[in-house]
Amino acid sequence: MGLFLPACLLLTVAAPASAAQTEFVVSTSSDAATISPALPFLEDGDLLFVGQAPPVRPFLTSNHWRGLGSLLPTDVDAIGFRKDQTLLGPALLFSLLSDQAGFRDGDVLGLMPGGGTEVLWSEAELQAALGTTTGIDLDGLDLDSEGLLVFSLQNDLANSSIGPISNGDVLRLEANGVIRRLWAESEVQSSFEFASGSSSSIGDVHGIALLAADEIAVCVQSPSAYDGGILRVGTAPTFLLEEGQLGLLGEELDGIAVAPQDQRALTMWVETTGTPGVGRAVVEGDPGDLVAAIPAGGAGYMDTAFYPGFGAFYFDPMDPALLGQLFGPGLVIVQLDGAGRFESPIALPSAGAGLGFDGSNGWTFQLISLTTAELSAPVRVEI
Repeated sequence: MGLFLPACLLLTVAAPASAAQTEFVVSTSSDAATISPALPFLEDGDLLFVGQAPPVRPFLTSNHWRGLGSLLPTDVDAIGFRKDQTLLGPALLFSLLSDQAGFRDGDVLGLMPGGGTEVLWSEAELQAALGTTTGIDLDGLDLDSEGLLVFSLQNDLANSSIGPISNGDVLRLEANGVIRRLWAESEVQSSFEFASGSSSSIGDVHGIALLAADEIAVCVQSPSAYDGGILRVGTAPTFLLEEGQLGLLGEELDGIAVAPQDQRALTMWVETTGTPGVGRAVVEGDPGDLVAAIPAGGAGYMDTAFYPGFGAFYFDPMDPALLGQLFGPGLVIVQLDGAGRFESPIALPSAGAGLGFDGSNGWTFQLISLTTAELSAPVRVEI
């Protein structure tokens, strides 16, 4: 049985396209922690929207990962997005810093329909293509316009199917299973020197993002004045975003990607104060937008490709608390202020709470814009 929404939520009103501005999703090498009172405590497993117009906006925090499945990444090392997909959830790719929950640090992972995480390219597949039995760890990854995997390694590889590989090389897995070196570390180093005027060593390529026309941007390991910036390599190297423009107080970047929507997504995040279910909830989106908050106790899944945004509802469509809201008092609707923000204290009840993907008791929330019908990522709050 499908999810019944009030009529106002079934009407989509076309919204004008936002001004063209590349927005990146990034992960940091260590916890960014408390960089602003307007943000939650940020961990190195979080994914964040950054751009030329701060402030930073959370995309996936630990509570969002809990809403998506049972895997709570301790550190996200690499991220990317499918170029043929506009829905954020199905488009997302990522890799972990360390082996966790049966997944390897050389696996390319994605969100599985129905909830949870699946392996899209395994470490073993990449080892075979590289012609090595040595364990590998991915540092950066993305897909190009043809859907081919572009990646970098955390460590040098002395012997491979294409000879020695440096951890600053940018590689591609071809459709026939052959590895191709797109950029050597020395070429990335030259691009860095041209763009920065510095001759310091980059050390390593940490993150990779494919831009329009398959141009490549990277983040590098060093020097410290540049390890939080995003560098476009090629015939006209330049820093698309310098460290000071990101609003992360100089944090080193691990993963970088251009979001498929090329804009910041509608999002909700929750920060508790130590008492389960008690804290503050923040909604962020387009200035002045009307947004409905949809609550449910039990986790589940329902594909919603007909709505723009994240791509699915991650709760049980027959959840009693959800149905009670839809056919009772109605959903909570809030209006975002001129900065595209709404904040409120919360104290979630135990009555109506349900089981999450990991078996914990709590609540799942998702947002839907009444202007564009955009659906946010789920956020799961334990109580």
